[in-house]
Amino acid sequence: MDKHVQKTLIIVSGIVLVCLIAFGFTASLFRTKTTISSNGISELKVIPDLVRVYFNIETKADNISDANDKNSEIFNNLHDKLITAGFEEGKIQTTNLRVDANYVWDNGKQSIDGYVAQHSVVVEMESDNMGLLEKVIDAGISSGAGISYINFELSSSKEQDYKQQALGLAAEDARSKAKSIAEGAGQRIGNLVSISDSGFSYSPWIAYASADAGVSSPEAIRETTAQITPSEQIVSASVTAVYRVR
Repeated sequence: MDKHVQKTLIIVSGIVLVCLIAFGFTASLFRTKTTISSNGISELKVIPDLVRVYFNIETKADNISDANDKNSEIFNNLHDKLITAGFEEGKIQTTNLRVDANYVWDNGKQSIDGYVAQHSVVVEMESDNMGLLEKVIDAGISSGAGISYINFELSSSKEQDYKQQALGLAAEDARSKAKSIAEGAGQRIGNLVSISDSGFSYSPWIAYASADAGVSSPEAIRETTAQITPSEQIVSASVTAVYRVR
C-alpha cells in the first residue's frame, strides 16, 4: 500500500475514533437519569425549659419627661423587687422602650393629648423552678406593671438541639419513603442527588395572655396563673430529598 494512502487511513481512523469518544462522552452528559423525590417529616414532643413573663409598663403625662419619669419609677420598683426575689440582671431584659405623642381627633382636627411612654420587659426563669413564677407575678402587680404574656419556651441551645434531631429524623423518613417507592416500582434507590431543609416549626406555648383572659384585677390574674404548669410541645421538621434510581 502506498505510504501516502496509509498515512491518510491512519489519520482518518484517528479522527473517527476521537469523534466516537467525543460522541459517547457528550451522550453520557445528556443521558436522562431516573430520580425519585421524597418529602420526609418528623415530630418531637418536648418539654420547654424556660418560662418567660412579658410585662408592659405604660404611663401617660402632659410632656415627654414626666411620661418617662413615671415609667422609670414603675420599672425601677419592678426591677428592685425581682432582684430581691433572687433574679440576676441577665434574666431581666428590656425589649422595647419608646415614647409617643398621644394623638386625638376632635371635630376633624388632630391634636396632641399628652405623651405615652411604653416599656416592654421580659423576665426569664427555668421551667423546673415554677415557685418563682408567683413572685414574678406579685412583683409586677405590686409595681403597677401589666402582664401581657406568660410563655413556656425553648432556650436557644435546646431549640438548636431539637432542630438538629428533628431534621435528622426527617432525612431518615425521606430515605425510607424513597426506598419504598423505588421497590414498589421494581427498582432500587442509588446515591443521594440533593437534599434540602423544607421547614422547621416550633412555637412557644402561651400559657397566659391578658388579651384572651379577660381579667384585669390582681386577684383574677393570680387565680388565672396559679395552676400554670409546663406541658409537651411539638417540634417538627421536613426535608426534601432526591435519589437516583438504579
